[in-house]
Amino acid sequence: MQRHPAKPFILHADFQRVDMKQEIQVKVPIHFINEDKCVGVKLDGGSIRHTLNEIEIVCLPKDLPEYIEVDMENIKLGDSVHLSDLTFPEGVRSVALSQGDENDLNVARVQQPRGAMEDEEEAAAAEGEESVEGESPAEGEGGDSGDEESSGDGDDS
Repeated sequence: MQRHPAKPFILHADFQRVDMKQEIQVKVPIHFINEDKCVGVKLDGGSIRHTLNEIEIVCLPKDLPEYIEVDMENIKLGDSVHLSDLTFPEGVRSVALSQGDENDLNVARVQQPRGAMEDEEEAAAAEGEESVEGESPAEGEGGDSGDEESSGDGDDS
């Protein structure tokens, strides 16, 4: 359907005749559910990244779903949801999956936030410095004691 850019008029519409016995190929939207309960987000502080917003499917007109649901509740940090992980309604097939396993597209994933990676690297570097600093004073104290003895020896001479 094509609408007028400034006025509320329809300029053009295309209609298709549908045979109820012939499969059709259409794109349907993806609805992500339980994002607020996602394990990777709640426990690990990750964020959900949607890779696809719609899926191309083949089915009979009577089996055409309004949308495909993707449950994100049990997805952990670093895990992905692929087309093969989805449950399609009866009589519905994914076009990409019917073309082969190499077309098993990523639908969504739980990834670590960008700032968190930098924070972890800084924390690891700080821990490394603390352990080096923790070793240095112990060596320095032993060395200072030896220096004091030698400087004490130097004062006596």
